[in-house]
Amino acid sequence: HAGPGMLLFYDEKDRFVPHGEGDKIHALCPGSRLIKTSGSGHVKILSAPELVNAVDAFLKEEAGAQNVAAIRIAKL
Repeated sequence: HAGPGMLLFYDEKDRFVPHGEGDKIHALCPGSRLIKTSGSGHVKILSAPELVNAVDAFLKEEAGAQNVAAIRIAKL
């Protein structure tokens, strides 16, 4: 299942993945989120502060959404 609950990220300086690929994947996955960085390349992006913060927020939000869904199911 792709779309909501999917976090995409890429860097403009990535030498391995063409810059436009992230936009293409994002367009094909409605509800996905796309984080773009500049200057981190293909490997350093994993430690880019904006990415680390975005992943942390994303995971907390997804965990919260799953907890709400579990509570709703339990009430049935």
